Amino acid sequence: MISLGREVKGSILAVVCVPIFGLFPVIVKYGVATLNPIVFGSYAALVCAAFLFVILFVMRAPFSLLKNARIQLRLFVVGAFGTFLSSVFFFIGSTMTTGINAAILLQIEPVYSMFIGYLFLRERIRAKQIYATLLVVFGTLLVLYNGRLSVNIGDIFVLLTPLCWQVSHYNGKILMRNTNVGPIMVSFGRTLYGGLFLFVLALIMYRHSAFTQNIREFLPFILFQGVVTYAVGFILWYKTLSLINLSKATALITPYPVFSFFMAQFLLKESPTIYQIAGLSVIVVGIYLLLHVKSEILSSTSA
Repeated sequence: MISLGREVKGSILAVVCVPIFGLFPVIVKYGVATLNPIVFGSYAALVCAAFLFVILFVMRAPFSLLKNARIQLRLFVVGAFGTFLSSVFFFIGSTMTTGINAAILLQIEPVYSMFIGYLFLRERIRAKQIYATLLVVFGTLLVLYNGRLSVNIGDIFVLLTPLCWQVSHYNGKILMRNTNVGPIMVSFGRTLYGGLFLFVLALIMYRHSAFTQNIREFLPFILFQGVVTYAVGFILWYKTLSLINLSKATALITPYPVFSFFMAQFLLKESPTIYQIAGLSVIVVGIYLLLHVKSEILSSTSA
């Protein structure tokens, strides 16, 4: 059997996360268009938390770790920022701006991750990684731009969304680096806290009206989102973060909106434009370069 190194394993897992995360907007748009997004997000997150709890119980995971106040605080932050605040900011922002704008502005995430990785995780950021990341971002923007762009005040809320994700990822990576908490436990904490916060928010904003809809109609989509996109996707993602640098992992999954875009086009039977073909080509080159970037940590004497 071929033994893969940490760098290769992490890179492969990051690439596998792209189509999984890319399914989310497609499911929401084509499966649950009439269900309140906050309600849907809370149900999906709580389904994921329940599913992961069963896995942790069967694996006899060390739940005693949850008694540690510092671990609980980190998991709280992971859920509050990664699922709750990011969802609120994105839902508010996306209602005040265009879909194209929202998708494009999310691509600032690799920039956030390079700063957080360098300043707080002491990740070494080499010139090759910067160039490759910019290529991936540019290619993604090219696909999403597709000849149209407008500016709206809601953009600022969208820009806060990937920042929340990065705060969550940073805390998750610190947990896995400094404690015995693994990817499944981090994913459980993120969806449990995030799901509960979203559920309470939905109750406050919509009272019982949002929960009286025919949930049975949307149950398959909620289960798919909770088990596949959230549970499987988050486990693979946090496993990725345990193997390679945050900045590299983020850059590798940046093209996931492109997957969503092409999946939507497939459903609508539309043909790709020159912008989309050119953008996809640039993305492939950028990812190829990133796969050859080694994850390194700055030494204690490095500036």
